[in-house]
Amino acid sequence: MPRKEGEAEHVQRTISKEESSDKSSSWPSHSYSAIAEVQGHHDGLAIYRRFATLNAQNLLYMQSELMNLEDELKRLVIAESRSDDETRRVFKHDVTAMKYASADAPGSRQWKKISEIREMLKEYNEALYQQSRINKLPKANHHDLDVLREWYKDPDFGGMILPLPESKAWDEDNDLIALSKRTTDTDIFTNWVTDTLVPKFHKRIGHRFKKADETTMLVEYTDSKLNDAAQVVSMVISSLFAPASIFALYYVHPTPIRLGLIMVFSAVFTACLAIFTSAKRVEIFAATVALASVQVVFIGTNNPGSNVP
Repeated sequence: MPRKEGEAEHVQRTISKEESSDKSSSWPSHSYSAIAEVQGHHDGLAIYRRFATLNAQNLLYMQSELMNLEDELKRLVIAESRSDDETRRVFKHDVTAMKYASADAPGSRQWKKISEIREMLKEYNEALYQQSRINKLPKANHHDLDVLREWYKDPDFGGMILPLPESKAWDEDNDLIALSKRTTDTDIFTNWVTDTLVPKFHKRIGHRFKKADETTMLVEYTDSKLNDAAQVVSMVISSLFAPASIFALYYVHPTPIRLGLIMVFSAVFTACLAIFTSAKRVEIFAATVALASVQVVFIGTNNPGSNVP
């Protein structure tokens, strides 16, 4: 049987699925316990539904309840403030009198309504806060999700056959979140290394050296090492670009062509910064201007007649 593979990238590791006939999981296969064990061993696979629609619907219902309670309280307050009974009129500015009114007094109804609103507000505010926290959780990484889906559907591993609608738990890409946050300042090049290069490396070479976890049958690659290697490559390319452009300008004589080359070098340098670094746009702009300034100074101070050695 051919070896099955997958990959996933998380803050601290990249995961690839390995075939193995020796499984030492303490949980029975084809069970929620088996999936829980995989998610517990590999943080990147801790992917769940956030139920965005249900949460929004719940908030809307609670909001509607509160609006109705608010309207009822307003009517009670207005009615008490217009009452001919002096005892009831003081409720609008005497909370103690309203709170300790007799059980059958109108003020007691107003206080009960306030207490009801208070409980509802607590639930509503907690739901709002929880929803705001949930919305900040990162979306599931597509590699993590592919590995989880592959493991889940593989008869040799998860092999689960769940009834509907449970079997569609990981089908809604836009509604899936990860509990572990991936590195937010990773550049495009590093993402390419971890998401594309590493899986290909593992498929052709890495599987000969990396052993699968005996419990989950997944292979991990440490992200920190991958990020360090990608950063070294990025720094080398960035450090060589400026002298390389000056070297090229040294052997070009016509000034218009030199100026055109400066434009080309600036565009390529900007693209390199965007791809190989996580710099902000203003930082990329400043670095590009600095490089162009160095090149212009070189043109201004270099005698074209002495360019040929």
